[in-house]
Amino acid sequence: MRGPEHPAALLEGGMADFYRGRRTILIGRPLPHFTTQVAALLRMGAAAPFVIANESGQAPAGIAGHCVVDLDMADPHTHARDTARFMADLPASVRIALDAYDPDRTALVLAQSAGAPSRMDGRLVADSGDEWRTKLADLTVLDELWDQLGAPRLPSSTVATETSLPAEAARFHDLGYGTLWQGQQLDGAWVPLASARLVPVNADPVPTAQWFAERASKVRISPIVAGTPCGVAGFVLPHGTVVLRPYEEITLDHEGELHYCGCSTYLDLPDEQHAQVTGLATAVGEELSRRWGFRGPFHISGLLVGTGYFPLDLVLRGGLGHALIESRLKGVSFGLFNAALAAGHDVGLSPLDVQKHLLPWLEEDRGAVIAVPTPLAPQLGTQTLWLTQHDSGLGQAGTGDQSCGCAVHVTSGRGGKLLIIAGPSFPRTEGRITAHAVDACAIAVQRWSTGFTNVRPVWRAAR
Repeated sequence: MRGPEHPAALLEGGMADFYRGRRTILIGRPLPHFTTQVAALLRMGAAAPFVIANESGQAPAGIAGHCVVDLDMADPHTHARDTARFMADLPASVRIALDAYDPDRTALVLAQSAGAPSRMDGRLVADSGDEWRTKLADLTVLDELWDQLGAPRLPSSTVATETSLPAEAARFHDLGYGTLWQGQQLDGAWVPLASARLVPVNADPVPTAQWFAERASKVRISPIVAGTPCGVAGFVLPHGTVVLRPYEEITLDHEGELHYCGCSTYLDLPDEQHAQVTGLATAVGEELSRRWGFRGPFHISGLLVGTGYFPLDLVLRGGLGHALIESRLKGVSFGLFNAALAAGHDVGLSPLDVQKHLLPWLEEDRGAVIAVPTPLAPQLGTQTLWLTQHDSGLGQAGTGDQSCGCAVHVTSGRGGKLLIIAGPSFPRTEGRITAHAVDACAIAVQRWSTGFTNVRPVWRAAR
């Protein structure tokens, strides 16, 4: 039930002045998924919004109009890249529809994508990541930020791709699990580890070096080590930084190519690790504000190794962590809140107030979002496979079995994907879900012959 103590009431109270009477254009989700945003806008007195959806379905009540476009949703990287390209070069039919809705081009665009440009056909994009990509474009800038904040880093080398140095660095940094390569992101997309590849232990690094030489001027090479991928989301307010609960990141390896497939809030960290992760996120938010006047959402992708937390990537603006958290806070639209912050609006809230309202809800309602891209789209539309936990491990549910989750094979945009929907009884090891998600993926691949075989976690669990 949505009452005065619900987080939505607090956040909407802080941003109502920003949206009241304003026209907005919402982009990048299946049409029915805009329902929460549209309802929030109308409650705050905004004009009926126009929706650009990437999948059809039941249109939310109260919109001024909508159109459906073909944006590939196979994975976060592809979605961010396709969104950026679409916004930079609108189809004529979309341009005509938007001009009819917003003839003076003063509507505010909300893309909720880290690949969004600063303008769309002359209209301001409130949650663009353009300015921040420029500031963090050089890999060494991010390394300097971690060092300045006293964050431990995995040993690494950042080297020019047109030399023989990448192959030499890979051999030097391989500690027995292989090496992680991260290049500059040059295609407009900005998601964790989007321009990353793996070189397995004892493998020839030269082909990977050649791959990066065609796409980036520099590459950072670091060792793969045993640990748990862990992210943390936050957002910078005018008067401080809000940090939410850390979450497990599901990062999978398919033949050397990394796929950032989602996250899970089932992870519970010991107090010392929790304080380390959230403390770093707070320090990052404060430094972003001090150095550049940054406002809005950010998230850190990192690795828990022993008792330490090693940050790997920093993404400003949208992210899967924020999307998962929003899904657990029914009725809350982080997209609207973060766009208002990014546009410079003072929501008049302290970090303590926001955390006091949000964190109890996030502790109470856990969940996971896992989406694995597949090269073969299903021929018969959406298909569902129910899963259950047997003595021998995760398996397909039979008649009368109690399901602990399901795998759904769907077509989205121009590709297919597997959704692993994990219920509260889905198997976990010390709160970690990645290994069991890989098992679910293997069962679904065998059932549907998707072609996405030999998927494994990038980082093995520490013993």
